[in-house]
Amino acid sequence: DDDDDDDDDDVYSDDSIKISSQLLDEIAAASNHCDTCTCDDNKKQDSEHAVTTSAVVNPRFPCGNEHHEDEVNPLPPPLPEPKYSVHKRILPPTLTAFSSEKGKDFLKEALFVDGTAESYWKLTEQFINQSDPAFCGVTTLLMCLNAMCIDPNIRWRGGWRYYGSEEVLLDRCCLSTERIRRMGITLEDFCQLGRCQGLNLELKRPEP
Repeated sequence: DDDDDDDDDDVYSDDSIKISSQLLDEIAAASNHCDTCTCDDNKKQDSEHAVTTSAVVNPRFPCGNEHHEDEVNPLPPPLPEPKYSVHKRILPPTLTAFSSEKGKDFLKEALFVDGTAESYWKLTEQFINQSDPAFCGVTTLLMCLNAMCIDPNIRWRGGWRYYGSEEVLLDRCCLSTERIRRMGITLEDFCQLGRCQGLNLELKRPEP
């Protein structure tokens, strides 16, 4: 019985070596296909396509932009230090003070006669002063978003999801906060800032 076992071991050992060698050759040939195989190139293209598709489906900013403004354009020079200070200013004669009698008449006419100021109630509930002299447009949009009950989907304070400060808008936008501090924003920037909050905006200018 021992001799038979030794013979069997020798036979199976030689066959195993031959079979293993043949299998390795076949596997290698199958993996290479031919000298012009492009499988690796196809896999690379599929991977790049997947990355591109992911970037399109999930852009960096809600407006669809992939680059922050600071990454593309250099900042303008900082504002010079003011040489004087002011406390309020006298309005020019072309403007009407909101709290003046004429300003009150304008509001009453718009509210109760023309009916063109219905949005005033919701806007005044969300009134907030701008935290920077150049943030007039940013703060205006903040009031509008809160008046329309837009959910920012991020926390402002504690458990509150709310546009409680300009930073809530600017921190999730492709526009540069420092650039806005130095230059303010245009009407086009105002719309872009709204799109970064997920809004669908159409810019319309008054006819001259």
